[in-house]
Amino acid sequence: MRALKLVVHLASDLEHPLHASERNGDKGGNKLQVVLHAKWPDGTAYTKASTFHSKWDDSLVDLQAYSWGSYADASDAAPLPTVEGPPFDEACIAALANDAHALGIKAYQLLPTAPPDRSIRPYPE
Repeated sequence: MRALKLVVHLASDLEHPLHASERNGDKGGNKLQVVLHAKWPDGTAYTKASTFHSKWDDSLVDLQAYSWGSYADASDAAPLPTVEGPPFDEACIAALANDAHALGIKAYQLLPTAPPDRSIRPYPE
């Protein structure tokens, strides 16, 4: 199970747009403060300040009512079957990384240019 967790982690890091891009040295969104205005699945308003990277990693997942723990629980309950897959293809891996980079650039382009409202709490210092 530890090997599977490592593979899942590495694969998700490879395709993570903010691991493949940054703007003005913000370390993949870890130094960029944003405020996310969204809604929970039940329609309740959600407004929270944090880093861009944190919003991407946590809030966007949480707002879809997906539990990270349920992924591991499901894997433990029903192990993946062994299947024959295509041979390793470096070009496919490179394309995945390039796609993540392009998506990261697009994500930054969609951010507002004005700084976020610092009165919204909790706001990281």
